[in-house]
Amino acid sequence: MRYWKCKDVRKRIDEIKSEIDKFEDICKMLPEGELLCCKNGTRYKWFLKQDGISTYLPKSNKELAEKLALKKFCKCRLEELRRELVAQGYYLRKMDSAEGKAEALLYHE
Repeated sequence: MRYWKCKDVRKRIDEIKSEIDKFEDICKMLPEGELLCCKNGTRYKWFLKQDGISTYLPKSNKELAEKLALKKFCKCRLEELRRELVAQGYYLRKMDSAEGKAEALLYHE
């Protein structure tokens, strides 16, 4: 039964690696800088943070703001995927080392 679990984990690791590659490619195509959103009364103002300097981003630059928001999403998703990859790797190493011990005891002389 553990064999199937380890097989599923290996499959998930491959899926995670593929997804990481996809998000890294998307991030490369997006513009430099970071989108900052600040509440101003009932509305929000956008700022572009680049090289430690924040500049106001008018609503007419909505396309740039959307790309920067997508970039922020991609970076957050990449962080989640990398953490999951590490966790799956730990699980797999632990299970591979423990796999078959109980069955070996059953058939031991």
